[in-house]
Amino acid sequence: MFVTDIVPDNQVQMALLDTVDREKHRKLMVAIDDLTDRFGRERVKVATQGVDNQWLLRSDMVSKCYTTRLSDIQTVHVL
Repeated sequence: MFVTDIVPDNQVQMALLDTVDREKHRKLMVAIDDLTDRFGRERVKVATQGVDNQWLLRSDMVSKCYTTRLSDIQTVHVL
């Protein structure tokens, strides 16, 4: 795993329409850290972290040359 672009909390580059609730995010991280300290690593998971993804993308209709053959590109006509 690679971690990049780590910056202090007070130096975060915000977008013009930034909607991230940084205080709520900070409290969540503190809670997760506390649970990890209490129960150990790999015991607390976030969302779907650690879920076995056994499904695969259906690709039975994809051309074998879909990136190199222009005739295989789908055309959509709008009336």
